[in-house]
Amino acid sequence: MSTTATCTFDSTNNVVHLVEGGVNLVKPHQQEVKQGIMMYDGMSTILSASKPLENYTNTTEATGQQKYRFTLPCDSNGLSLVWAMNDDRAIAIAQAQSVLADSNAALEEKTDHMNDLLNNQIPYFRCSDDEIGRSLLLSLGNPLNVLHRCR
Repeated sequence: MSTTATCTFDSTNNVVHLVEGGVNLVKPHQQEVKQGIMMYDGMSTILSASKPLENYTNTTEATGQQKYRFTLPCDSNGLSLVWAMNDDRAIAIAQAQSVLADSNAALEEKTDHMNDLLNNQIPYFRCSDDEIGRSLLLSLGNPLNVLHRCR
């Protein structure tokens, strides 16, 4: 419906800072549609990198949508690009900078977390009948809650 999002470049911290905001149509009940504030309204999203963000540009569409662009130099040493989100801009920047301070450790920690989540935390069902497997997935409501594989 409308957006109040903003997007700025903070060269001191080498971050693109987006602030989410706006009003959209929501369904508080199945047959009811109303205007409602976006759930991320006021939240800060931070994009940063281990190398300087260059050539930043931003345009605001007539709808209020933010379209931003930047470039990053990438050589044989590679680079890290990070994303952080928090209600507090300073905390989001600190989270991004913490990852960039030791990106290899952060990558290992995230990999370990995702491997544990996918291997040990999400129910996993094996089924030789693909149709039964899909029905089971749908009956549980959220397909992200269950991994299903057919032989």
